[in-house]
Amino acid sequence: MRLLSGKPVIVVAAGPSLDKNVHLLADARDRAFILCVDTSYRNLIRRGIVPHAVVSIDARDNSYKHFAGIPEPTGARLIFDPESNPLTVSSFAGPRLAVGLSKSHLTRWLDEICGGKGQVQKGSNVMLAAFHIAQAGGAAPIILIGCDLAYPREGGTTHAGETAFNMRFRRVERDGKVFFQKPHFDDPGKIDEFEVRMVEGVDGQPVPTIPQLYTYLSMLESEVAQRRSRVIDATEGGARIAGTEILPLAEALERYCPAGGVPLPEALPEFSCLDGRARVKAELSALAEALERSGRSAEEGLRLCARLERALAAGEREDAAQRAGRLPAHFHTLLSPKPVETIIESGAAAEMFQFLQNSGRRARPDVTPEELAADFRAAFSAVRAVTAHFHALVGRVMQEL
Repeated sequence: MRLLSGKPVIVVAAGPSLDKNVHLLADARDRAFILCVDTSYRNLIRRGIVPHAVVSIDARDNSYKHFAGIPEPTGARLIFDPESNPLTVSSFAGPRLAVGLSKSHLTRWLDEICGGKGQVQKGSNVMLAAFHIAQAGGAAPIILIGCDLAYPREGGTTHAGETAFNMRFRRVERDGKVFFQKPHFDDPGKIDEFEVRMVEGVDGQPVPTIPQLYTYLSMLESEVAQRRSRVIDATEGGARIAGTEILPLAEALERYCPAGGVPLPEALPEFSCLDGRARVKAELSALAEALERSGRSAEEGLRLCARLERALAAGEREDAAQRAGRLPAHFHTLLSPKPVETIIESGAAAEMFQFLQNSGRRARPDVTPEELAADFRAAFSAVRAVTAHFHALVGRVMQEL
């Protein structure tokens, strides 16, 4: 549904330039739909600016920091990825709207069982996700602020003030190259270092950026190039975003967001897959049964490994080789239906990656039963653990439906 069709949407990212013009949003809420990323939410709320919606897609535990200290409902709605951190979602004091983001097998499956309500591109960071949501809603124009995608030339901080991830960086020169150093998000005692590259700034002069931000810049430019409607860069700092119209925020508001202009929706509607509650419960029940079957099959796989290991210990290598030959076929019984395979691949990603890495060794003619036993024992153990975890999780969800 294009709820924002023809309406101006301001996407509020959390770059350091946000502090220059964020105050102008105080009088813009009735003139444009304000869609902020979770990183900039605290900055707005601490200034008394309430966005219409805030976007969160981060599964990491520290994403909750963006909402810490904001216990009361503000009037904003949370738009979240189903893979977002559960603490962030459950603790948000206000209306919440899950949006299927197409990067994930899980969200595609959830969208299917909820009746195909539609999906939005996720992108590689929350700013791109917010841009895609505005785009999918039919926004015209999209106005970007706080979208630096670069660091200040004179040095300073990585983000706008009042943001949970805001850190000071320092410039280091070594071997004729320039690097920026800053504390690690998850471990402030660890220092991250990034080689600097210069890109064109909004004023036509070079500004420093780092590889990660440059990737985001390139992706955003690609998205802008595919749009027919106007995208305004009102960041007033940072990197130039090819294809955008550069304007100060005050001028963008005056030109594209007139007072009493296009009426905005009072609130985003309540969408719920619970409209099809019976179907969802049936799908989840089938998934729970499939997870239980896969878990039992993993248990049987571990017993097969144990018998193989006993045969090896007894010196019965011919018997051990026969038992080892049955392990691959048994393993494939764990990966059905497709949602179970997706859960296993996601929930035991490290173990499954290692198992895949070892596939070349398992295919060698001289592979030993000992090597096969070790590989499959690790895989069966991982499957047993992840299916048990998700079986319990699905059970809790079904109780709440």
